[in-house]
Amino acid sequence: MKVIKEKLKKMSLVKKIIIIYGVVVIFPVFLLVSYLSVSQYERLYSETVSSKQLALEQLTQSIENSLATVEALSQNLAYRSPIASLISRNNLENFPIWTKRSSSEIIDALQYTLKYQNRGIEDIDIFTNKSELSDEENFYDISLLYGFDFYDDFHYQQKNADFYFLNKEASEKYFKMKNKDASMDEVLLFVRDIRNDEDDIYRGMLVFEIDPEKFLLSMESNRRNDYSIYFTNTKDFWGEALDSDLIATIQSTAAKNTVSFSEVSSGYLYSYIPEYNLVVIDRNEIQKNSYIFLALRIFILFGLLIVIQALCLRILIKYIMNKINRNINEMDRIIANGFKGQISEEDTDELRTITIRFNILLNKIQTLITDIIKKESDKKEAQIKALQYQMNPHFIYNTLSIFASNAEESGNYILSEAIAYFGHLLRYNIKNTGMFATVKEEIDNAYSLVQVYSIRCGGNLELILDVPQDLYPVEIIKYLLQPILENAIIHGGTQNKKTEIRIAIRHCGKFLTIIIEDNGKGVEKEYLEKLQENIVNDRQQENTLSPNSSFIGLRNIYKRLQLIYGEEAELLIDSKVNEGTIVTIKIPTKSLEESE
Repeated sequence: MKVIKEKLKKMSLVKKIIIIYGVVVIFPVFLLVSYLSVSQYERLYSETVSSKQLALEQLTQSIENSLATVEALSQNLAYRSPIASLISRNNLENFPIWTKRSSSEIIDALQYTLKYQNRGIEDIDIFTNKSELSDEENFYDISLLYGFDFYDDFHYQQKNADFYFLNKEASEKYFKMKNKDASMDEVLLFVRDIRNDEDDIYRGMLVFEIDPEKFLLSMESNRRNDYSIYFTNTKDFWGEALDSDLIATIQSTAAKNTVSFSEVSSGYLYSYIPEYNLVVIDRNEIQKNSYIFLALRIFILFGLLIVIQALCLRILIKYIMNKINRNINEMDRIIANGFKGQISEEDTDELRTITIRFNILLNKIQTLITDIIKKESDKKEAQIKALQYQMNPHFIYNTLSIFASNAEESGNYILSEAIAYFGHLLRYNIKNTGMFATVKEEIDNAYSLVQVYSIRCGGNLELILDVPQDLYPVEIIKYLLQPILENAIIHGGTQNKKTEIRIAIRHCGKFLTIIIEDNGKGVEKEYLEKLQENIVNDRQQENTLSPNSSFIGLRNIYKRLQLIYGEEAELLIDSKVNEGTIVTIKIPTKSLEESE
């Protein structure tokens, strides 16, 4: 025993858990599963459910066929016999002979249906507002149905046909309305409207009186004690009353039209016929409790095994947690001491590895803390120095305003205006509004830039704007126009003629197109091709036109277009010597309304 303890002590923690789990959990569960596979519990229950499902589905199919037959009979009588023609005719009193003959033919057709198509159909009546037909057999005034729930439902919902179940009280009221003795305690009515094929106008109702005992259960008397029929349209039951909870479940699921054949609910089976708003319910509850004694022995055995497992796991977990808690207490002590110290490495299992890794982490944390303290100190020192040399932007604006005022007082209005425009440029560049600006803001900035450069050009610089006002709110990349304008002014201007720069913006389909055109010096074809290639490939341009390098601004614009708008964005340059340069920018965008 002492040898085993020594081996367990040296064994890894994972192996200890695996061995104990195999002995305490896996082997007992294997025995339990073997016992369950031999038992007949699930098989017996499954066979019982399958047998009842088959019987219920057969009965449901039989009922559905009977309902479909009655519906077909009613359709033939209502639309393919003289019924619709008779009750659609106005002023029947002017045609007594024709009316008598037609009503007799209709009554013969109804009697023939009752005699040769008997599926529990006891009588067929026609309800209409033709008072001339009230004395005829099987003809009734439709006003007699006023006040019946089934008539209200059928009439106000404008149905073409539907089944309605009348309980004993409603059946007595119905037969009393006809001045007949009640031939059935309960009656199933099938109601169909009568319409003329030519004008499709409602003319009356055809009502089938059906014995539910014969019709619904195919004349098998023993089934009435086994099944109930629930009518979802009137919320009535044919058959013995059921538990209120089961009724609520059936009403809820039937209303959602989610009931499939042989749905099991609270131990009962029922199926739904959605075409006729009818649910067939097997009232013989399937009780799983009848198999409880068979399962009881399994649960007792399983419970004993669980108790044993719980005790063993408790011992194991307590052993592991004691070691973990000891290390956690050491970690808390080190953290409270400012991450100074080390955890003892006496254990020989996986916890020792965790301890070693934690000690390495402590060393790195101490190093990082030292570095962070030094960096924060340097950062604060740099910030203090930066604040000492920081100039307030408002001071710059105020100073420029003073310069502009002095220039204006001295009569130098051109310089005063240029200083004001320079203030606008400075304000636009300093204010932090993100990477986007509206077309209006970019145009205003371009105008201020041109006004500032006008002093240098001696008035030989003109900016022409061709931008529809409905594009002003559209957002584009900030500083998109300024580098191109500077290139046109600095590198494209000539001393011999006035420099004209034209900015045109259009929204065409999926693109916002910006065209900046000047009449300057232009560049040679070879240089232009090399410039475009280097912009796309992000290579430094050689032999640029000036130390400021127009290439840097163009490459910056191209890179920003690609990063923000993707490969669909384009930067095109076309230039001819002594004729000028055209820069075209295409930005993919949504519809103008969405962009705004």
